[in-house]
Amino acid sequence: MNSNFSFYFLKREPSIKSDSPPLLLLLHGYGSNEADLFSFAEELDPRLLIISIRAPQQLGPHQFQWFALKYSKEVIDADLEQAQKSCEQIIKFIDEVITEYKVDAKKIFLLGFSQGAMISLHTALVFPEKINSAIILSGRFTSITFEKKKSDSELKHLKIFMVHGLHDEVIPITRARDSKLLLEKLPIELTYKEYNMGHWIDNDSFRDFSIWLSSKIDN
Repeated sequence: MNSNFSFYFLKREPSIKSDSPPLLLLLHGYGSNEADLFSFAEELDPRLLIISIRAPQQLGPHQFQWFALKYSKEVIDADLEQAQKSCEQIIKFIDEVITEYKVDAKKIFLLGFSQGAMISLHTALVFPEKINSAIILSGRFTSITFEKKKSDSELKHLKIFMVHGLHDEVIPITRARDSKLLLEKLPIELTYKEYNMGHWIDNDSFRDFSIWLSSKIDN
């Protein structure tokens, strides 16, 4: 991949051409890689330039993470310093993509699953000046997201679509509901939906967030 970029990535060009296409960044989950979410890229809105990036820390062959996990009796949480660093790298990468591919800087979308969803949510709230909307699949807050989030006036344009499985065995539905309650205190546009699934993306959730994403490109 081009050495001018901060991350290794896979790219799907828009089939409906534009001088400044909207950008969708795909952020995979813990222990996965850039090929995972990219598998459904062709099914998403044809106006999008879609880039699926590989997390910076390698766990094993073809396995990567955005941050290390910290374990306690109460909860599994993020290495917060690493999580913040990954978010800062994503912002740097967005600037690189804007320069290289001339994408619309006002239409930058994030889509993350699990750990990638945690990073997406953190990035959107801490760097809202760069992000239009975020799709949060089977994720939640890190424990510092609310501490570092920007002011209400800087967040009011932000749109969040949050999806969670009722039977999620990795991030329990209670954690998603806790995150929803916090998000509802912010002046953002929030769509929250629960599905009869576990820690994955089913057909119904895919259909719903895909339709939602296309609607936000038009806004």
